[in-house]
Amino acid sequence: MPSSQNGKKQNTGVYYTNGIQYRNVSHKYFKPGTRVIKNKTGEVGIVLKKNVKGPRSLIRVQFDNIEYVYSNLLHIEDYYSNEQSRQCNRYPEYRNNKNNKNKDNLERLLLRDENKKKIKNFNEAKKKLREDILNNGLYVSNINGKYNFDIKVHSDNEIVNNINKLNLQKIINYDKMINSTSSLAVNESRLTKYQLLKIFYLSNCKSTQVLIPYVSNKSDYYTVIEKYRLSLIEK
Repeated sequence: MPSSQNGKKQNTGVYYTNGIQYRNVSHKYFKPGTRVIKNKTGEVGIVLKKNVKGPRSLIRVQFDNIEYVYSNLLHIEDYYSNEQSRQCNRYPEYRNNKNNKNKDNLERLLLRDENKKKIKNFNEAKKKLREDILNNGLYVSNINGKYNFDIKVHSDNEIVNNINKLNLQKIINYDKMINSTSSLAVNESRLTKYQLLKIFYLSNCKSTQVLIPYVSNKSDYYTVIEKYRLSLIEK
């Protein structure tokens, strides 16, 4: 059986090249005058200009003699320093990218927490405003047998007082319109003030926005809630 020492391509593996796996370099980098090393033997040569037409990967090199060698069997002389520099510079670049990514994530988390806090404050202010409107809102008074709409308690908050005053005027107008003596069906559709007040609040479907008569869109609604929240802080 023939010895493996006489085998084909025995000096081309990574064990022969001390574990180094040479990267295939494009033929464009083998320009005339470039110093190159043959992977198999370690011979140093200089790339020459080709004087005959041939494959682009076939490089003309001046060793002891002029040879034509394929580019995958050569590497540039400063390959080691370039590769070492490339490998060493990868980590700082990776670390910088990672730090920037972590910084972006931190900013995103802080922004998310800030938005959560804003939403929580908005919901709390909205709930408190609704409670103030209803607790200090409208009721039917009975003075000497005469029933009228009125406001329960005047709030310390001017925003709540304005809302209740406008709602009071609104329900008085509804009462006049529905129970007007000029209506032909007044006797059939007449509503007591208690019934009208119940319908007035039920029609709002427990929505704080509808309880505010001068709000016609979301933007105005958010503005009112924010003003009310700030007024609570000022106290």
